[in-house]
Amino acid sequence: MSKNSKKKWTPTPEQLEKYKKQVEETKELSKTAIRDIFDNYRTDQDKMIEYFLFSSRFYNYSPRNTAMIFQQNPHATLFNHASWVKMEA
Repeated sequence: MSKNSKKKWTPTPEQLEKYKKQVEETKELSKTAIRDIFDNYRTDQDKMIEYFLFSSRFYNYSPRNTAMIFQQNPHATLFNHASWVKMEA
């Protein structure tokens, strides 16, 4: 084997199972978050307006990630690397 070639990493069956479990948990959480938000449309239209205003700040994020962030913290703000650098200066 040459110095520059790299051996491909292969997960163990336990690691693969753990990863699959995390993926399924994330999918279920995101489905629940999206369902909760859109179920409010019929009962609380102000909440939907709040969600759409919120999601307009996270336009680079997927709808799934935006819904999950909103469910966890409806007052979250976008704080990217450039903002972090400005704060440090």
